[in-house]
Amino acid sequence: MIDPRNNNRRARRMMNRGKKRSVLASLSSAAAALLGHPGAALADSPIEKANAAYAYSFYSEDSVKRSRTQSGDRARYEIETHQFTFETPVTDRSDAAFDFIYESMSGASPWWVVPGDDDGEALQAMSGATISEKRYDGTLRGNYYFDNARVGGHFGASGEKDYLAFYAGANGETHFNEKNTTLSGGLGFSIDEIKPTDAKLFGTRVNKDDKQSVTLNTGISQIIDRATTFQTGVAYKYSTGFLSDPYKLALIDDVPITGRTVADSRPDERHQVSWFAQLRRHVESLNASVHLDYRFYYDDWKLNSHTIDLRWYQNFFDDLVQVIPSFRYYSQSQAFFYEPYYASERSDGYHSSDYRLSPYGSLTFGARLQTRLSELFGRGDLRLGLNYERHIADDDFALSKVKVRNPGLVDYHFVYATFDGRW
Repeated sequence: MIDPRNNNRRARRMMNRGKKRSVLASLSSAAAALLGHPGAALADSPIEKANAAYAYSFYSEDSVKRSRTQSGDRARYEIETHQFTFETPVTDRSDAAFDFIYESMSGASPWWVVPGDDDGEALQAMSGATISEKRYDGTLRGNYYFDNARVGGHFGASGEKDYLAFYAGANGETHFNEKNTTLSGGLGFSIDEIKPTDAKLFGTRVNKDDKQSVTLNTGISQIIDRATTFQTGVAYKYSTGFLSDPYKLALIDDVPITGRTVADSRPDERHQVSWFAQLRRHVESLNASVHLDYRFYYDDWKLNSHTIDLRWYQNFFDDLVQVIPSFRYYSQSQAFFYEPYYASERSDGYHSSDYRLSPYGSLTFGARLQTRLSELFGRGDLRLGLNYERHIADDDFALSKVKVRNPGLVDYHFVYATFDGRW
């Protein structure tokens, strides 16, 4: 069954290209979402039946509080996403799949931050007009299976009216120790071009630019006993080129009353590393299992983060129904050049007030319901999933003390439904 949170990893990476990048990036927030991690080991043979899946999701950000808005539209992004996946066996040792995503978005975007009143709080300047955007993403992928190993690859493209991205990658895994141990690894790269549609109206925006990135990851999973598995791994990403956000500005408060704004400007290189660990434990007496994940992230922009994710998978009625409550905690530091606003220009020329580079923490509560519809229809293998998440971000949730809270932090509701079938 497809999961919009996983299938939108590419959308989350798009966020660094500008405000119009898919705001589903906020589902994992800022830096930690930029790096994925090796997935769980796959089977040693191709899928036996064709599979089709569809997912619909709706993401809605809370409006900026009136008391914290300096100008612009308070209403933030709403995003509707439709995802389609088709998988099929090709030979007795290979399978292939095609994924397609259509995404529509509307709302206003945080622009820059200004000093507030005597209460010490900052104010958010929002874009003055509602943004309307559409995104299309298509990916082809395939796998070839050996007796104790698998190799796979993918390539695809993602397009919007102001950017175009091409990406590709390869991955593989091998099993040994009587298939109790699995080593996995992957390599990916992307080439992205951004061309702001309204660059002529704003002197701070580039007419056209690009960036490139390479990602490496490796991991190991181990079956500890009949009820317990453990997996750990590391991922590295190198990005170079235009890494700033052409749609955002930063305020330099060195002009009386109004101050002045400058373009968002970031280093043209970024090295990112993450480490993750996953524990899976089946509780046979309750017909349930617990999933505990931890991830640590660090980059050379001096931003680090911690993520803890806890999920309980509870089965009912001979596994006909599964209920999955979840909780996620996230905390990050700030990039070395980030400030909500600046007293004067930095000597290195870097400036960004993007909340995604600010220090903060967040809590996410969710629940998922899955059921096998095939039991109702009496044939086939049909499954339905329903999910809801509530995300709350605040400086009080951060592990470190935050001097000035960024008013652009996102609170959101996220709902999605999935349907898939095999035949």
